[in-house]
Amino acid sequence: MKWILALACTAALAACGGDSKSDCEKGCEKAGAAACVNDDPQAVCVSGCEELLAGPTCQAQAKAFVACAAGAGTFTCDPVDQSSTLEGCDQQASDYLTCLQPM
Repeated sequence: MKWILALACTAALAACGGDSKSDCEKGCEKAGAAACVNDDPQAVCVSGCEELLAGPTCQAQAKAFVACAAGAGTFTCDPVDQSSTLEGCDQQASDYLTCLQPM
């Protein structure tokens, strides 16, 4: 799933262990390491992620998705649109997007 799309659809600052970086910062650094030409600058990524996590609904699902992106998820650069693609967090992304769907 596209990291950008996921942030647009989805993004609490959750520091992990003794590390002072939030999951948003970690995930955005990992996305930036893919060096895709169409990705937003890291500061924009982090602020979008923080907005996502501060949203009024689905906070637990958003937090789980962002934690996965910061941890186990991997980012590659999509060869077609040259933006970061997140792999390894499909279940968390699905849970978040399902939560956002109106009943």
